[in-house]
Amino acid sequence: MLQRSVLSIYTLEKPVIAAVHGACVGLGWSLALACDHIIATDKAFFSQIFGRMGLAPDGGSAWFLVRNIGVLRAKDLIYSCRRLQASEALSWGLVNRVVPVSELADVAMSHARMLAAGPGMAIGLSKNMMQAASTPSLEAFLESELLIQTQLTQSADYREGVAAFKEKRTPEFIGK
Repeated sequence: MLQRSVLSIYTLEKPVIAAVHGACVGLGWSLALACDHIIATDKAFFSQIFGRMGLAPDGGSAWFLVRNIGVLRAKDLIYSCRRLQASEALSWGLVNRVVPVSELADVAMSHARMLAAGPGMAIGLSKNMMQAASTPSLEAFLESELLIQTQLTQSADYREGVAAFKEKRTPEFIGK
């Protein structure tokens, strides 16, 4: 289901804008990464928290991150599960704009109106062209991701990660 949601956003022929305020983590960040524009408040932060529960990234986030910021930075975020503040996300090219909280809705709507007034067919086909320029396809990647996640949900580390998350403690992984 999640894979279909990410794919629907990514393949929609119209631009999609994510307006982010506060925590944008895990699957939420995957959904934002599928969008064409991300506008964040100065209070927003981003994190790939999957590893804290013994999982690999989901929702295509590894695919999007590698494509947008390169393998080394993607590994940093995925392996460390650290928070990336909005200002750093902007400098890395992961968000388009950072605005004060009070301006988020207005800036996002203004950007949406600007896009809506543009040449819709040209924008949609340009979006398709840019997506076709990368390999492997998101569809193929999501299929592979689903197989990996299915395997990981059967692991002892996943069970420990979930238990630690619920108990608000640091997990003690054993690598199995």
